[in-house]
Formats: sequence, structure tokens, C-alpha cells
Amino acid sequence: MIASFVFSKIDDFGFCDEVLYFFVETLDKACDDYKLEHRFLINTDSFCLEVCGDDTDILEFANHISRVIPLSLQWCFRELKVILEFSADSTTKIQHNFDVSRFINPLEISKITNIDSEYFCDLWGDFVCFKQSKMQLFKNNTKLEIHNKESLKEKLQEISRSLINGDSVFVKTIFGKKEIILFKEDSSKVDGDYIFMPFCLNSLQTIFRVKQEELQALATIEKPIITLKPKSVFKNLLGDDTKCILPFEPLLILLVKFLPDYSGLYLRDIGDSKKHFGVCYFVPQDFKEAEISVGSNSLILKHNFCDSSFANEAKRVIVKNNLLKTCAIYLGRDKSSVFVYFDTSFKEPIKFAYETNLNLIFNELKIQSETTSKLYNNFKKENESLCNAIDGIPSVSKYSSNLLHLVGVCGVLLNLGECDEDLYEVSQRVFTCASEFMGEKGPRIDFKLVRDLDNKIHLDTFKTIRSVMSFKLAGVERELLCFGIVDSLAEFFANFARDMNENYQLKDVIICGEMFLNKQFLDKFIHYYAKNNEIFPCEVMEFKE
Repeated sequence: MIASFVFSKIDDFGFCDEVLYFFVETLDKACDDYKLEHRFLINTDSFCLEVCGDDTDILEFANHISRVIPLSLQWCFRELKVILEFSADSTTKIQHNFDVSRFINPLEISKITNIDSEYFCDLWGDFVCFKQSKMQLFKNNTKLEIHNKESLKEKLQEISRSLINGDSVFVKTIFGKKEIILFKEDSSKVDGDYIFMPFCLNSLQTIFRVKQEELQALATIEKPIITLKPKSVFKNLLGDDTKCILPFEPLLILLVKFLPDYSGLYLRDIGDSKKHFGVCYFVPQDFKEAEISVGSNSLILKHNFCDSSFANEAKRVIVKNNLLKTCAIYLGRDKSSVFVYFDTSFKEPIKFAYETNLNLIFNELKIQSETTSKLYNNFKKENESLCNAIDGIPSVSKYSSNLLHLVGVCGVLLNLGECDEDLYEVSQRVFTCASEFMGEKGPRIDFKLVRDLDNKIHLDTFKTIRSVMSFKLAGVERELLCFGIVDSLAEFFANFARDMNENYQLKDVIICGEMFLNKQFLDKFIHYYAKNNEIFPCEVMEFKE
């Protein structure tokens, strides 16, 4: 029997070839261990391992590789199929550009992290790909060689004592030089920007609100960064949102074994700053951490920001996926845009443009109709100081084409910002406040399309604002109301994309912009969008200002 194990490329996070090399070398070693004749067939976006043996041996081999091949954001197992003979293009020799890999497979990790094992801390042992480079402890302007498992145990014990005593330590990692500080539940909040590193998935689930698809992504071989919300008991220590990463290299995986009474570390970038106590080893190349958002359907969105344009990025998605007719939505820091694509060109069915000066908006509500005038008067009775502040805004028109600014206007009405503040900044507080709500359904905020006298379609933002004012007057709590804004806006765009699919046969939807990187908004958009149509994220999700 000849079985073909087929793996395919999912995406590229900057070190895709190294992961491929690690997978191939691990599979090659497994075949040798099981004494199975085998060959590889490697293409641009896929590779196959072809194995010859009897049914029992191949079944045992399949079970073994399921334990040694980790989850990956970039490569995945697709299928197992039986073939009659080795493929003509397959080969026993694999060409690669790597002498060693930084990766260790799950069975190897288990062996070196078992405290009772003779292999504990042995980074100089026999691994499929990994080979420890020269390692040194820097202390008091001296360099102490770390060259075997015993010296590593000693130095990690010393580092752990320093961390427990409240000192910071530096570690040169594959993601650059990091200052590490021990997370203590009885300590104060750490200042500055940091990435939080829980010691394991159990620690992660204890401290954060996290979904299953996020757990799976965090545990992949690439070790991405995902922003999570701490549980309420940890909010004072970690804030509203925290960037998280799991231990991403052998040294850090071993360090946590010396801190059994603790659950995490703060990591801070220190660049080339001089630190007097820590561990350094040779790293041939610094990699950049991959930061992602993960949708409820396991859709991966990269936090890629660069100079480009929405039209260019959408076009790349169209070409890559051979889309003939589709819809594309951008909701981010630039002007909000909706494109439809057919006959090889983009058309823009809606252009967003609306007033953001609340003084002018309120003046319009006073005269728009008897209903809106009554709403304004009732709102002013309950929010006198806010309305007086709005009355003091200069009567200068401030039009915007960015729906984040509309969210910001709603935030001002909900006392999440001042009248003269940047509406983008206020919009971020609306999203943060919405994330405090733990339910699934919010009040329906009006996001309605209407036709003007020129028969052009536009969003009636006055209805949106009136809706928010009405719910606030009704006493709806702020967290629930903010969630309603996020929920309703996601439903509005998902329904628009569905309508384009149904009425104009525009298959699927392309999404872009930082609003989609918000987990709550993304999941609600996925929930409301047609399940039989695909969602394509852009490679670049936001553009530099």
C-alpha cells in the first residue's frame, strides 16, 4: 500500500518556508523511525509525503505524526489518499536553505520539560531540527557560558529568584530582546506597553475571556499575538485589552517550569538598550511576531498596516481567488467604502458623507419634525450639562466620510468623550465599553439607507443618532447600548453584502479595515452574513496615515 499525506499552504506569516522545512524534516525522521520507504513531492502551495508499507504500519505512523506535527497558521494536513505508485516527480532528497530550525516538536518539548526526566533542560540533546546556539548569562558585566543542561538549570533557577524578588531580566529571543517581569496578582499594574505571556493554555483561560478558536490559534507553531480581554478580577492589573502570546521558544518554555506558583510574564521590547542581567544566545535573524484577530468561524485576519489603498488590496484578493463578481467593504481609519466588482471594474453604490457637528445636528432635530423636536427636548431635560456643552460648539459644519466618526458621535452622546475630542478616539471607547457586555443581542440601533431627491442612496445618520438618544432616555445601560451600536452596525453591513449577493449575484465579500479586527464586530458580522458565502480578508487590513 502507498499512502499520500497531503499538506497545503494556508497563508504566509513571514517564515512560512521555515515551518515547511520543520514539517518535512519531522516527517522524514518519523518515516526513518518506522522504517518506511517514502518520498516527498513539494509544490509552491502544497506538499505530499508518499509512504509505502502495510496497512497497520501506515496507521501507526499516521497516529504518530498527529502527535509530532503541531498546529500551524501556515500549513495544514488536508487529506490522506491511496495511490498506486510513487509520483514520477517525487524525490527522497529535499532542497532547503536551513541548517537548523528554531522549532521543537510536541514530543520533544514534553521530554525536555519533564522535571523528573534525565532530559530536563537539555537543549543540547538530539532533536529533529533544533540546535542550540552559543548561550551566555550576562551578570555584573561578566559573561558566563551556559553549555549544558546542568548549567542551564542553575541559571534559570537564579533568573526565577530574581523575577520573584521583583527584578526584571532580559532575554534575547527570536522576536528580539525582551525585558521580562513576573506577573503577580498582589502587585500593581506594570507601566508602559507590553505583551503578556501566560505560561500555558490553562493560565490563559484563568485570566482572560477567550474563545476556542483563539486558543487554537495561540497554540500554533507560529505563536501569534492576539488581543484578549481580562476577566474582571484581573482588569486592574492588565487593563481593558491585553496583547497575549504563549511561550514561543524553548528557553521561555523551560523558564516557566521554575515558576510553578505563578501564571505569566510581562514582555517589553527593549531594542538595543543595555541590561545588566539576563540571557543571550545567537539568533541569526529576528522575526516579527504575527498579530492576528480570529473570527468565530476561525477566519484569520492579519494586523498588517502599510502604505496602500483599499482598491489595490481588494484587487489583489480578487485576482488571487479568481473572483468575477463580488462585494468589498472597508471600515477603518480612512473613509468608509463599499465597492461592488463586476465587468472587471469597481463601482461605488454608496458614498458616506454626513455631519458630525452635534450642535448643527441638534439644531436640525429641533426643526426636523414634531417627533424629533420632542425627542430633543426630553433628551435635554435628562442631559442638561451635555446639551449645554453641545450648544457651545461653534456652528461650523464638519462633514465626515468615516463611519468610525459616527460611532464617536454616539460615544459623545453616551458621555464617553468630550464635545471637542477626536471622534476616532471616542469611537475606540465605544468599542471598549461594548466589549464589557457579555450577551449576544443588543438593542437595535437604526442604520438605514434612504434615497435623496437626486435618487442617490445614503445612510440616514440622523436616524442613528435619534435611536441612540431614545435608548439612552429609556435608561438602557451604557455597556448594552454600546454593544447595540456595534451589533447593529455589523448587521447593517452583513445584510447589505447579503442583498448584493441575492439581488446582483455578487458572490462572497471582501473585508478590510481596523473595525473588522475588532473581535466583537467581526463575530457579529460573521453571524449575520450568509453562511454559504465566503469572507475574504485583505492581506493588508489597515493603511498608514
